[in-house]
Amino acid sequence: MHSQWTDGRSPVGEMIRAADAKSLRAMAITEHVNSQSAWYPEFVAEVKAERQRSGDVAVYFGAEIAAADYRGGLKADPSQLEAELILGVVHRLPKEDGSGFWSFDELRAEDAIELEIRALTGLASNRQIDVIGHPGGIAFKKFGAFPVEWMEPVFCAAREHGIAVELNTKYLWDLAGMLALLRRVDPLVSFGSDAHEATEVGSNFTSLRGASAQPRISLSTP
Repeated sequence: MHSQWTDGRSPVGEMIRAADAKSLRAMAITEHVNSQSAWYPEFVAEVKAERQRSGDVAVYFGAEIAAADYRGGLKADPSQLEAELILGVVHRLPKEDGSGFWSFDELRAEDAIELEIRALTGLASNRQIDVIGHPGGIAFKKFGAFPVEWMEPVFCAAREHGIAVELNTKYLWDLAGMLALLRRVDPLVSFGSDAHEATEVGSNFTSLRGASAQPRISLSTP
């Protein structure tokens, strides 16, 4: 989830109290971070202070960092951050020559899907990452649904390297297909609401309630 430190709308303390009120056992605030995020240590200090008053919910802090290439490179170095959880995500699609990122207007749907899967597969080989965030979500948001089975190579690579795959209900277009894929590949799984305000905390469990499958869940910390 995200707080007011980046694109969220609620302060850290409100996000924590919302999780505690909904009887969540654990939560993680992972703000968007790049190499210019000089504010990050202040965010960490605030989470540490607020979680002393967090009641029964365990509170973790970390960073969501976007892919910089197709080899698992990130826009910030996790080794330079104090973090209990690192999410690797795809937000934009890098150009192969290193000259920047593709505009989605320049790409066909099939090209964007292929490039996102390549970037996700690269992230799945980076052992600095704990969770791959919203897999396939960018291509889905820009171009619409595609077969979730196409992400099997990503999930297999994540399983091989002990990296969790996020089940993010804001970027989920085929719940039955996704759960079937997770059962078949059996990677570690992290539930993500992608909450941006206190009222959204725990909304992913409402969305997933009633699903028949029970994939293995892990909240990894370094």
